[in-house]
Amino acid sequence: MMMKNYTEPLTDQYHILRIGRGYERLKELGTAKTFPKDYIFDFRDRPPEGCFLLVTGRVMVYEDSYAGEHRVYNIMRSGSLFLEEYALFPKPCPVLFKTLAVSEIVVIDRCDLIRAMKSDIDISLDLLDSVCGKFVSSMETQRIGSRQNSEWKICRMIISDLENYGEKYKDGMYVKDKISHQMTADILGLNRVTVTRKLKKLADMGLISRHKGHVYVPDIDALLTYMDSLELQEG
Repeated sequence: MMMKNYTEPLTDQYHILRIGRGYERLKELGTAKTFPKDYIFDFRDRPPEGCFLLVTGRVMVYEDSYAGEHRVYNIMRSGSLFLEEYALFPKPCPVLFKTLAVSEIVVIDRCDLIRAMKSDIDISLDLLDSVCGKFVSSMETQRIGSRQNSEWKICRMIISDLENYGEKYKDGMYVKDKISHQMTADILGLNRVTVTRKLKKLADMGLISRHKGHVYVPDIDALLTYMDSLELQEG
């Protein structure tokens, strides 16, 4: 069973910001380093000296507001490039990047990156691809996400995870990564109680279940059909 292309790469607005091209080229530009779990990249008071390519592990992009609100903007997985926009045009970054697991990350110095961009047009296009993906993702979050209800957003996030990190199991697929109800709530801007209640509803309907702690979807088309019905209700 092959996963159908249910989502458009540039409108995949929920926490999937993997670069679409140039991964191997960019890896060659820097030095691979291993960062421990809970390591924080903090460039709020100075520009970063380069950018970072996530090879293995996970990195959370977040900030804590003065009012004590914890805001998670996305979870980056293997193949994600981050802080390139702040390194290329040096300026501080207002958000934090925190490793959620031991992570191998290629550190690319700003000077090396600019030198490579000047000599290889493909490197320049790789960077444009990454920045463009983030811009469109942000726009789609506002354009689509703002008019959908919490249940649709949760279903959409599950479909997105399946397409990017799904594995075949029986007649359906399951998501390889485990994401807590609280993390889902933080990413989607919901509260944990709402997420727990909506996931239980989907499970009671037979649209999802658990497989060794992972979300399992026995029939992807059925979940998509249910999402369509939610959109009609909103309309």
